[in-house]
Amino acid sequence: MTEPLTAETIAELERLDSAATHGPWKWDKSASDGGAPVLTASGCWRGPTRARVVAKAYFHDGSEDPEVHGNAALIVTLRNAVPALLAAARRVAELERELAQMRKRAELAERLFDERRAEP
Repeated sequence: MTEPLTAETIAELERLDSAATHGPWKWDKSASDGGAPVLTASGCWRGPTRARVVAKAYFHDGSEDPEVHGNAALIVTLRNAVPALLAAARRVAELERELAQMRKRAELAERLFDERRAEP
């Protein structure tokens, strides 16, 4: 995503975040569900591990694929960071609005200054 985050995009990401399994998520290479390493979310499932499987990482040919581990680690890291990233995006949007207002005020002040300076 190379475009700036709009208010609508941030709202949609917040909606998706609230609809998703709450975390923190964890990439557990040692745990498996049917032979596939799993991504789990802590504290949201009743059971001995108090973790809920939220995704499985499959290997195409049964071998250990480093990309699968890297992808899973990235997914977990980003999922856990979503609330902070969205808060930062909201703050940046707020600061950009404030900056736009300050620029307008500065332009007005500069015009007024130029007009007064031009008076005889």
